[in-house]
Amino acid sequence: MTKTLELLVNLQDLVNMEEEIKSDNYLTIMKEMLNLSDEEAEKRRQETLKVIKEKKRVIESQLPSDIVRMFKRLMKRYGRAVVPVVNEICLNCSSHIPTSYLTQPGEVIRCPNCGIFLYMPLPEQGQKK
Repeated sequence: MTKTLELLVNLQDLVNMEEEIKSDNYLTIMKEMLNLSDEEAEKRRQETLKVIKEKKRVIESQLPSDIVRMFKRLMKRYGRAVVPVVNEICLNCSSHIPTSYLTQPGEVIRCPNCGIFLYMPLPEQGQKK
């Protein structure tokens, strides 16, 4: 996996964590598990969100601006921007990915059908050997 793809996967994870932390369910669980008041739980949530936003900013600053724009567009459209290719299939749109796309080492590849960023998982993660 290229450095750019690693950054995109990390960014996607942070966006997903941010959305989860913003949910009311997260706040309820946090209050119950840590025995916090509403104010304490909200304060911790805001502190955590601040840390996540800073980490996102750092990652975005390491990526080309066109990649960041495309990432945000894909997240808005699909709720994800990076998916693995398993058995030459895009796990976002289920399209077959041509072998020529998959043999471009070091390049960030995108699905020719849906445009999502693709990566090849390690063989033990579901890819045929």
